[in-house]
Amino acid sequence: MDCIDKSDSQIIKFKQNLKRLGLNIKIQKKDFLKLTTNQNVSSILLDAPCSALGTFRRNPDVASKINQSKLKRNQKVQMQMLDKAINILDENGIIVYIVCSFHPFETINVIDKIAQKHKNIRTLSLESDKMIKRQNGYFINPLQFKELGGSDIFFVSILEKTK
Repeated sequence: MDCIDKSDSQIIKFKQNLKRLGLNIKIQKKDFLKLTTNQNVSSILLDAPCSALGTFRRNPDVASKINQSKLKRNQKVQMQMLDKAINILDENGIIVYIVCSFHPFETINVIDKIAQKHKNIRTLSLESDKMIKRQNGYFINPLQFKELGGSDIFFVSILEKTK
């Protein structure tokens, strides 16, 4: 398993979480969009940069920092990352797209645009009582995690590359 991120602060957080969970995964500091590889991969977990609106329960000020221009920039990067992921994905490979946002620009709209652009991509269904189904993905239902003190809101979409 290869993990990459270009942000030092994100790598530090990721390493802390891995340590807390007792996992030993190598993380490389690289820009995914500049990644060059001759090998395709069978699966990609793409935790894309986003507005972090889904963390407002813990970070109430996050909503005041978001505007239409930032959302459009985020969507552009998210689309570029998904395009790249699709290009290096094996046939029948899986992309798990995740953002900690509930804004349509970063969730449903991104997946709609990718599906329109790449006719060889289809969304897969999940079964979970902890998620709320929406069009082409799922939102984590924070109310299902009350016993753990709640949860942020995340969007997840499972994409499969077909022929």
